[in-house]
Amino acid sequence: MNNSVFLGGCHATSPQIHVPDGEVSKLMVNGYCTEYEKQIDSFGGLDLQILGIGRTGHIGFNEPGSQLESKTRLIMLDSLTRRDAANDFNGLNNAGHLDIFRSYNGNLLIALDGTQYFSSKSIHCENCNQKHHKNGTTTYSHTVITPVVVAPGNNKVISLQPEFITPQDGHKKQDCENAAAKRWISQNAPVYKHLGITMLGDDLYCKQSLCVLMLEQELNFILVCKPNSHKTLYQWLDELEKMQAVETVIEKRWTGKRHEIDTFRFAIQVPLRDSDDALNVNWCELTTTLPDGKIIYKNAFATNFKISKDNVKDIVADGRARWKVENENNNVLKTKGYNLEHNFGHGGKHLSSLLLTFNLLAFLFHTVLEIGDEKYKLIRDELPTRKTFFDDIRALTKYVYFDNWNSLLNFMMRGLELNSPDTS
Repeated sequence: MNNSVFLGGCHATSPQIHVPDGEVSKLMVNGYCTEYEKQIDSFGGLDLQILGIGRTGHIGFNEPGSQLESKTRLIMLDSLTRRDAANDFNGLNNAGHLDIFRSYNGNLLIALDGTQYFSSKSIHCENCNQKHHKNGTTTYSHTVITPVVVAPGNNKVISLQPEFITPQDGHKKQDCENAAAKRWISQNAPVYKHLGITMLGDDLYCKQSLCVLMLEQELNFILVCKPNSHKTLYQWLDELEKMQAVETVIEKRWTGKRHEIDTFRFAIQVPLRDSDDALNVNWCELTTTLPDGKIIYKNAFATNFKISKDNVKDIVADGRARWKVENENNNVLKTKGYNLEHNFGHGGKHLSSLLLTFNLLAFLFHTVLEIGDEKYKLIRDELPTRKTFFDDIRALTKYVYFDNWNSLLNFMMRGLELNSPDTS
């Protein structure tokens, strides 16, 4: 703040600058706010205020409903306000921790995928999705899109805010994964696009409406593109193949156990669907075979990136990273101690979704700690599994009071006979 263009232009010096301390503990905040108001009064009050206006209508973080005579105080910011303001605070990107997630074109990869977290034949609420069976029974369920930041070769993922697949006000049709993805992109692209984003997803997301929305929101995409759901695109590829306009790159690799052959094929500017307004995309495919010709992997992708022999390998690697939303996110949440599919409680309306959100937040906190907390990393590396770590935390906090998180980690490090990390 002291170095901002505005304060510099006012020739303000340090004694003349009074910025509220955002790190005051919650127990002390009321007294701090009172003292801050006294400071304002001691200078004769305020003659002029220049305040920002947010998308919620807040003025200087005074959300709608605040009174004109409101004093300095602690308030709860709207979720939209928090997202918009997040970039102004020290986040993972400002601390350099996102660098290890950057991929082709220096972009961050955000993978979308839907997963079910509640299912019952009897327990249900108005927010449940319903599937009616031929035998007359109904399955009630809750599903959610769980976007995550992924990167090829990185076994960590960063969970982002979910989008729940639930009946929407004013819509007669049941909600679906595609519609939920559109909502998530529309709400969150303004927050993330400055980071340079490439969206990943399976064939379900490779639809014209979603691809156009991503481009309108200044996002890139690499999406699985299957022949059965993109017949027009593959008819074009057949014709381009006859004209030798589909290019090929072949690489032979030694995995440490066997030789594998990667055959990359790509074509540019092919229509995504059969219509006059069809979006032209660039297409690439990877087929991996053994020396005897046996196919062990085959998949294809549509992207807005212009593909060449120099970058096709990188683009395919990014497209394949979308599986990490299942392997390193959803499967971890289901099988590594978070018990995502366990019915912790359904409640009358929102309890199931709230508990799912707590689970995702816990996973996010643990990932951030693994990235940026040296003590946490040392302890996690020493203990064999996440479940062991969770069990130890549960047992310790049941019987021992710790003043803070750091005290708990120090206690665990002493018990595990680990040396404190050098943070100098």
